Amino acid sequence: MYLGVSILKEGYFRFFNTSIITFKMVPKTNQFTFASSAWKYLKKGMRSDVLKPSKKLPGWTLTEILIVLAIIGILVLLVLPNQTAVISKAKAKEAQLQLNALYNMELTYFYERSRYSNDLDEIGFIQEKLTIDGGNANYRIEFSSFSPTAFIATATAVVDFDNDGVLNVWQIDNERQLREIIRD
Repeated sequence: MYLGVSILKEGYFRFFNTSIITFKMVPKTNQFTFASSAWKYLKKGMRSDVLKPSKKLPGWTLTEILIVLAIIGILVLLVLPNQTAVISKAKAKEAQLQLNALYNMELTYFYERSRYSNDLDEIGFIQEKLTIDGGNANYRIEFSSFSPTAFIATATAVVDFDNDGVLNVWQIDNERQLREIIRD
């Protein structure tokens, strides 16, 4: 490309990336004969005022963009604290589901053997790998109280969901009473 002109192939070139103009090479000279009105632009000597736009282009200033980003940041800060309670409730559902599954397994074991078990493996409950160990489970399931005719199982959070230093704890007993002992 030379001064806004790029030669496409012999006989044609593109002027300022807009229109294709035909030309003819004059024999024994290095001059072109143009078949278009683009010659007047080339005649001007490709001055810089030809390349400048004639009017101001619409757009956003840096100040306007920064103000919009600041408003969005303030809105995010207002909404974020309200979302932590929703996140804690969603994660608490994991404890409820695991404890209900444990209750059903204990009940099945009781119907088969007329006693409860305090061994998670014996009833068939598999503790998923915890998040602190690189897994997905947020709650550690264990028995907090046990007898052959009753049990209490506890789900203790291994992660503090709202960073207040309190871990969420849920319990279920042999009568299927599911309670939140410590609220996060």
